[in-house]
Amino acid sequence: VSMAVRDLQQCCQRLDGEKVTERKKEAERFSRLIVLPDVIVELDRCSDLRPPRGLTWDAVFKFVQRYMQRETDALQAAASTASTSTTARSNRQTRSREVATLCKRFVRIANRRGTRLKCSELVRHVLETLSNKFARMQFGSEYIMLLIRDVLSVRRYWCEIPASTWADLQKLCCRLLESKEELDRAVLALAVRLLLSACSFQCDTPYRDLPCFSLRALHALRHERSPDVLERTATAVTAFLRAAGANDGQRRLLCRVGEESGAALLYVWLNMRPCSSAKRVLWEFFLLQMSAHHPRGARHAHHGVSPLASPFDLRMFH
Repeated sequence: VSMAVRDLQQCCQRLDGEKVTERKKEAERFSRLIVLPDVIVELDRCSDLRPPRGLTWDAVFKFVQRYMQRETDALQAAASTASTSTTARSNRQTRSREVATLCKRFVRIANRRGTRLKCSELVRHVLETLSNKFARMQFGSEYIMLLIRDVLSVRRYWCEIPASTWADLQKLCCRLLESKEELDRAVLALAVRLLLSACSFQCDTPYRDLPCFSLRALHALRHERSPDVLERTATAVTAFLRAAGANDGQRRLLCRVGEESGAALLYVWLNMRPCSSAKRVLWEFFLLQMSAHHPRGARHAHHGVSPLASPFDLRMFH
């Protein structure tokens, strides 16, 4: 084992120290060691071969998680006792960014040459962090980007995530998108879009909660000012409805969402001047609704027109 790897082992153990200054010093040292070529080669070798006493990427990630928990506890204690001055808040925000950056950087270095980190551990850590209110306030936007770039963009991880975890991720991100928390809503909308698309592709889409979310999200677009949020939310709902439309038993659900949200989307189209890409998504939504209400071009009930098809739909079709 090289001297650099031994230094990394010592550094990992000291990341869990009691003093903030010591942890900060070791975190800076950790950032320097983790990019050294001989350290990366040794961690890759041990992660592939799994020798009895080798240091693997998963083992190092456990130390990183402990460090994140230590720093979260320290930030929470400081927030409850420290001054509420602008300087104190700025210092805490700077520290939060430094801590989150260390975790993101480690994950990307580990998975740069293939998925070295165990999917279950990575997703569990992201879920726990985003489910904790204080941790979400400190690291929320950074961890949502981590979820997007380092989990949802990796197809191999898709196959390793169980259906229950897909459902947990989808519920959490949908809830956060509807909340009033100070998170980047454009990034959240992108996460929801990717999650619903992945769920539709990878497992049976959970239909119980999504119709209500879809209706609320589409109605909220009347008041949306961000073009990115508007486009990504509409894309996410359309992906879910397309998956629902592929299931014959969910056709009524698909039609109901269209009936109850069509007026809101027409308002968006006519009064909010969406960009061309958002218009394309809205057009796909309306086409999907027409195909659901009038399968194979049916114009009358005995040909298969949905009982939910309104006279307005029939006039548009003709």
